[in-house]
Amino acid sequence: MAAPIALIQGASRGLGLEFCRHILKNKSLAGVIATCRNPDGATELRGLADQHPGRLTVLKLDVDQEEDIRGAAERVKESFGRLDLIVNSSAMLHPSGKGETSLRDVSAQGIISTLTTNTVGPLVMAKYFVPLLQKGGGGFGQQPAETAKQHSGIVVNITAKVGSIGDNGISIVLIIVLKPCLFAYASECTNTALLFYNLLSQVLVGGTAIECLKQLSTWQPGICL
Repeated sequence: MAAPIALIQGASRGLGLEFCRHILKNKSLAGVIATCRNPDGATELRGLADQHPGRLTVLKLDVDQEEDIRGAAERVKESFGRLDLIVNSSAMLHPSGKGETSLRDVSAQGIISTLTTNTVGPLVMAKYFVPLLQKGGGGFGQQPAETAKQHSGIVVNITAKVGSIGDNGISIVLIIVLKPCLFAYASECTNTALLFYNLLSQVLVGGTAIECLKQLSTWQPGICL
């Protein structure tokens, strides 16, 4: 079987960077495509690429720009021809970067920016990369025998407790409204469009960042949140 290929979107720091490290360390044959808005400024990511020559490819991709996403998908298709796993880890808590905010601080442009990064971006990623996931060989996660011929690719959309309406003691106006859109999207896709793409949708309950990384080997093909 060919070596599995993972694409980590938003890989310059935080959980995205840790996914890259985790896969490179624990999947000895796997290749990783790491994308971020500014590869030249991603010092840790470039250092990781130097440590794993030939296994880590860094591409420029701004999840807010559809043309960037389309171009990256074309490059991945040309260089790899397929994908087994996509992790969307980019997120915006608030355009100001200050964390919790109040209704008086909300602006139309701020809402649009947050919506684009947290909700529209992952949907557009699916639009361009799902055809490559269809060609994957199931190199990540677990493939139940009863569905082994139905789907093989995995899309993981990372969210956080601040994106939950039901479980959020310190809510933020923007992200609490926008992140649940992805849950609704995943639920609908379970019975509609993505089944035609040979993918299954499922909503997962995660935990801490470490717990999320540990769950990597247990994910089943489909859209995971």
